Amino acid sequence: MPTLFPDFLRSKLDRPNPKGGTYWGAFTRLVDLYDQSPANWVTEKEVGEIARLRQLDKSEPAITYYLFAALAEATNGFADARPVAELLAHAFPADVASEVAQQMALQGIAGLEFEGQIAPNGALREEVQRRVSVCPVAYIRRIAAERKGVRFESATRLDCFIGDCRALGEDAERAPGTFGLGTEAKFTSDIDDETTYSPHRNQIARIVEVGHQRCEQFFFLLIASRSYRQARSRLYVYKMEEYQSDAGVAALRRDILLPQPNDVLRGWVRNMGWLDWEHVVEFLYPAGQPREGWTSQFSGTLQVFLDDRRLWPF
Repeated sequence: MPTLFPDFLRSKLDRPNPKGGTYWGAFTRLVDLYDQSPANWVTEKEVGEIARLRQLDKSEPAITYYLFAALAEATNGFADARPVAELLAHAFPADVASEVAQQMALQGIAGLEFEGQIAPNGALREEVQRRVSVCPVAYIRRIAAERKGVRFESATRLDCFIGDCRALGEDAERAPGTFGLGTEAKFTSDIDDETTYSPHRNQIARIVEVGHQRCEQFFFLLIASRSYRQARSRLYVYKMEEYQSDAGVAALRRDILLPQPNDVLRGWVRNMGWLDWEHVVEFLYPAGQPREGWTSQFSGTLQVFLDDRRLWPF
């Protein structure tokens, strides 16, 4: 299978990856590995080698990159705010969906960044340090107490960010960005339920708390497969349901680190949304056909890609 939307994705991913090389290089190597699978790979290769060659089958970045690239194509670079708002209304209240869509239209393609990072400020890192004495893992407590230069909490990576890119980067002390939509995208994996020095700090609460430090208006969007919502087999199902329930303010207060007033937390809960990947697919392919006006050369290959991952709901 060729790399889909290569021009768009290269423009967004051809930048340094902390693990070495570039994000674009890492992704194309994944696609190349997949294409190296022999025709009879099922019987010819050992299971471990199959998993290595066919990592693309489980790749969350591949789904994220392809579907956000398709969304950008189908909505004129997010400029078509009304249909974007209709899609986001599956995740947020209608007024919030409209607000986010309008901001996305203002930011456009220039505001989209995959694998962007938002860094916690000094106050948050100090709070992690203050609480580490109750961590149940002895060696973590010793490291925190006796080593110099411990950061206590590193930057949080967002699978996809759309907004004011001044919010991104390792410098948490500079002025925040104006608007940000931070997306956590899942396929088969679950959210992290802890960080090294915070044993109860789940990934959603962490993104929400740091995101609101780095953006004047921050919105959190979880996107995951519908089957995991229905099966209720992942922690994010229970956390998102709890945060979006009547007890959401109390739950979020429990899970974040720095105290916030109730009205602030109500705003944070209001700005948290949950979308199925299938909602995005149904938006791009209403009734199983490419959206009117979306004439991408990759729409047919993308359908095959989605069907192979059981994300084709038709």
